[in-house]
Amino acid sequence: MNWDSCSVGKDRPAGREPWNHQTRFVVMVMSHGGDDPKPACSLSSGVSSIQHQEEIMSAIGKDKRNLPQLDSSLVANIRTSHSSYFICSHRLTRDTERVEDEATIEIEAQISKIEPLQSQHLGHMISCSVLCARTFERGPSPGKPSGIPLLYSITLRKNARSLLAYLPADAFWALEARLEAGKVNYLEACYQKPSRGYGQLTSLHFF
Repeated sequence: MNWDSCSVGKDRPAGREPWNHQTRFVVMVMSHGGDDPKPACSLSSGVSSIQHQEEIMSAIGKDKRNLPQLDSSLVANIRTSHSSYFICSHRLTRDTERVEDEATIEIEAQISKIEPLQSQHLGHMISCSVLCARTFERGPSPGKPSGIPLLYSITLRKNARSLLAYLPADAFWALEARLEAGKVNYLEACYQKPSRGYGQLTSLHFF
């Protein structure tokens, strides 16, 4: 395997100043085999450096637009938490009944770290609502209990900081027990870059 070079643009005549509207650069290419390899490319002269730079910058701009946005994140110290539970029944037909329940943990936490840095939120409290909701049906052909985990939004505004998430039942009750025992003291939330103070949660970590 050999490396050959191909010149682009016109060589500057002896004693003359460099061409101010053209460029000369070397492109390194690979050619395979042979004791006397020939250049692996042949490019015409007269390439405009300005045009070339514009094409490069345009390509870079397109690549940046296609890059995924990195998540933002915050860590908060849990100060208080309290839980509540609600259940209700709906009679659908004479033989069918739907039962719904919802459990809630309301957490107040103090923001101790946020990335990218937003100093206006450091030290302020954020309200975290963690819920578990299920639906049951009683009747001749009852369906399976329904209820799926969901990560909703986070609000980070001057006078309002909050987040909302639905957890699976087993994870919810395990978290409630650990909070009650004082074994969970921090939460970490990752979210998409907020727009006008609102962002989509992507992960939630209690530790």
